[in-house]
Amino acid sequence: MRGRAGGGAEPLFRASQPPRLPGGPRRLCALPPPRAARGGGGVGWGGGRDWPDGGSGRGGRRAPARGMAGRRGALIVLEGVDRAGKSTQGRRLVEALRADGHCADLLRFPERTTEIGQLISSYLVKEKNLEDHAVHLLFSANRWEHVPSMREKLHQGITLVVDRYAFSGVAFTSAKENFCLDWCKQPDIGLPKPDLILFLQLSPEEAAERGNFGNERYENSSFQEKVLQSFYHLMNDKTLNWKTMDASKNIEDLHREIKTVAEETMQEVQNKPLGELWK
Repeated sequence: MRGRAGGGAEPLFRASQPPRLPGGPRRLCALPPPRAARGGGGVGWGGGRDWPDGGSGRGGRRAPARGMAGRRGALIVLEGVDRAGKSTQGRRLVEALRADGHCADLLRFPERTTEIGQLISSYLVKEKNLEDHAVHLLFSANRWEHVPSMREKLHQGITLVVDRYAFSGVAFTSAKENFCLDWCKQPDIGLPKPDLILFLQLSPEEAAERGNFGNERYENSSFQEKVLQSFYHLMNDKTLNWKTMDASKNIEDLHREIKTVAEETMQEVQNKPLGELWK
């Protein structure tokens, strides 16, 4: 299962004095210096920024971040088989939202900087062998250890774009022998419920043709086909907002479609309470 390294365990927010604007106070996102993600630059967990114009918003200045008091951010999840383009599209979405003045951050699971995340990483790169039940619970624990900061950011008005979430955990484990969906879902019951789940549809055969496929555990076409079928079962849950996107399209066309759906969701949920997954 693919995953990308996120930010460290330093404070997620830095104090800033909001300017006085007509119509009452307005909260601005405080963005710390950029932190490079594994494999190169980009936007990452911890509020770092890589603006599309090299450090500024449109016109050479950073766009003011939108975030009115009392309005929460949206929780947007990208899912799909390995090499479907989740990391690329997640990064581009956050960059585009920030360029338009929205508060947005990117989080990738597994988040490999914590002790739990480092153990998961050593398993994925085949340095360690772990029992399948234990591995599943470790992936869930890695998500839970970030829940307090996720909730805080969402209630601060920051939209979170998440590269893989509980659905990947369930799909990958249930693709193994002797695991059922219901058991696999149990550890993640109560996680923050996504407002939008974008499933990047790509066949395992197409994914295998993309670069670096096969570098990590689980990256083989036959297993990925089983994972895909597990995802299809999860998508039958009508209490969740699944949207299927054609990941075989070129990067820019897919990005525009994702951005449109994401912005619609952000508008729809800003005054709604954050739900709990599978409750």
